[in-house]
Amino acid sequence: MMPSGISRIHLKKIDSTNDACALNLDKSKKSVVVTADQQSCGRGRNNNSWYSPTGNIYYSFGFISKNIFKGLSVKTGLIVAETLHEVYGKKVFLKWPNDLIYFKKKIGGILVESSSLNNLFKIVIGVGINLKITTLEDHWGDLGLDLNNTDQKDKFIEKLTSKLQSLSKYDLECGWSEKWTELCAHRNQSIFVKPNMDKHIFMGVNNNGEAITKKAGIYNLITQESSIRVSGLY
Repeated sequence: MMPSGISRIHLKKIDSTNDACALNLDKSKKSVVVTADQQSCGRGRNNNSWYSPTGNIYYSFGFISKNIFKGLSVKTGLIVAETLHEVYGKKVFLKWPNDLIYFKKKIGGILVESSSLNNLFKIVIGVGINLKITTLEDHWGDLGLDLNNTDQKDKFIEKLTSKLQSLSKYDLECGWSEKWTELCAHRNQSIFVKPNMDKHIFMGVNNNGEAITKKAGIYNLITQESSIRVSGLY
């Protein structure tokens, strides 16, 4: 069952679950989950297209808040990875700031979008996960799961929604950043920060979701607006 007070809208096909979720928030102002079997215009960070064939998980959770949460996409990544392990038994790793990694392939991502609404904030958390796909590019992967197991998908969606509802009300407890760092696919490895491709060593994240790196013996903080490339991943 879905958590109390949250409705779920499921669609066979939609342009974008994030867009549908935002429209629903405009109308009802109540927390809502939108899921779909397929997206025609799915997107990731920086308006990159998100390949969305039938059967994978396309999910958005929308809520109204008095505050903007720091590090929301990074925190969501941790929650999604933990929930995938609980429901599917798959150990998924994290690439900063918002990608899900399985056997060094990208199998999912997080897209958080926010806007102001009558002195409040309308926040939509989008999650896309490849259960099983025909890969279009070398860096894409999947979890190798049965697309037709709707009971397991529903269990995952219900658990994820419960955790995101708690996040939207109470944030995460101190210590979440250490859990994130333990699941990092590139901890203590070289990364290249775009657009100048400056080389750093990735150390972990702080409680704001910023990357902690080391360059020439000096520690740095990199905000979530940045992107990185990691050798051996993509």
